[in-house]
Amino acid sequence: MANSDNVVRAGLTPKFKDVDRLLEMLDYNSAVSSPADSLQFCATQSTPTPEGVSMKSFIPPVSEFAVDMIQFDDESRGFSLPQVPTASILLVLQGQGVISCTIAGGTASQELKFGPGFVYFVSADMIVNLISKADRRGSLLAFRAYVNRR
Repeated sequence: MANSDNVVRAGLTPKFKDVDRLLEMLDYNSAVSSPADSLQFCATQSTPTPEGVSMKSFIPPVSEFAVDMIQFDDESRGFSLPQVPTASILLVLQGQGVISCTIAGGTASQELKFGPGFVYFVSADMIVNLISKADRRGSLLAFRAYVNRR
């Protein structure tokens, strides 16, 4: 485990352990789950997009996170991701192009290149503009993770 000062430890470390604090923080209430509940982790929302672009949102029944999957086909060139009210992380798995962010009603930020393995932190309420460049590496595949406040 990496060294960090924002971790509550209970064992297996030479650092300070605070078992009482950890037990106080955790929720040990059991919950009943049905097979139908697991279906909620399938794509639960599809955002209208231009032809050749697909954006599916995975919004589980928990407040900790939600994930958007963004895909461009080989012909697609650009798309603006909808704003989310929390900070988010954008991970590019496939494709290359240019990314910029815009505050609602504001001007676009500096354009940055992206490619497979690039990861971006995006502030809350930013509009993310993705422009894909077709190449032999394939079309764009990216994921955006954020706090589930929808």
